[in-house]
Amino acid sequence: MSLNQLVIDFLAERGIAYREVEFGVTFKYNDLDYLFVNDDNDEQYFRLVIPYIHDFPRESRERLVVYNAMNTVNSAFKVVKAYVDEGTVNVAFEILADSTPVVEDIMPRALGLLHRARKAFYHSLDEQL
Repeated sequence: MSLNQLVIDFLAERGIAYREVEFGVTFKYNDLDYLFVNDDNDEQYFRLVIPYIHDFPRESRERLVVYNAMNTVNSAFKVVKAYVDEGTVNVAFEILADSTPVVEDIMPRALGLLHRARKAFYHSLDEQL
């Protein structure tokens, strides 16, 4: 069974509303929007994202502050990374799952790490401003 289907099953079993989209599955959990990105070319690639956590600034001073906050996240969390895509900052949990992944073990840790990484990003921003 695909990771995408395993994630859908995980969400459905817990009564978490989700929507299948062209590139994966979106859902809301603890008032945050998440996106599971399905990669048809790599069945073992597990990528869960909290998109659009912060606009990426145009002004260079603000960019440095945002880059520093992203670096704080990237250095503090093992499998979470903050990155810029289409003018916004996102945080992603990324691992290579084994051939028999147990999503029930992966998802709680992924959700928790992403939530903490998002908080760390905002905390770092607040400290710099």
